[in-house]
Amino acid sequence: MDETRQQKAIDSLRDWSKWLIGLDFAAATGCVVVLQRDAIESPFLTLAIAAFAFSVIASILVVRSLASLVEVLPWTDANNDLESVFHYRVLGSFLLGHLVYIQTGFFLAGVLFFLAWVI
Repeated sequence: MDETRQQKAIDSLRDWSKWLIGLDFAAATGCVVVLQRDAIESPFLTLAIAAFAFSVIASILVVRSLASLVEVLPWTDANNDLESVFHYRVLGSFLLGHLVYIQTGFFLAGVLFFLAWVI
């Protein structure tokens, strides 16, 4: 992996995270509107809102971490070999790749909870 590919990976992750923030916000807002309009108490809808909110938080952490990662490019390991940006450590012990999985996982959980409520 060269520095150009690292930069492209960072740009792609940044774009994905920004889109995910918008999707999560719109989905959570829609769930809240349905919850208020119909005055129903649904655990699935509540869980969907919570999952979308956690996905937004994780996405914000990803975007913030990418800003820090750009400052240390090219990202290398202990042997000064270029390394995947997904191995960049955030919040002390989390890998950036794990945080990306978490943001996507919460989004998918929100979609599944919403679908469970619809069904």
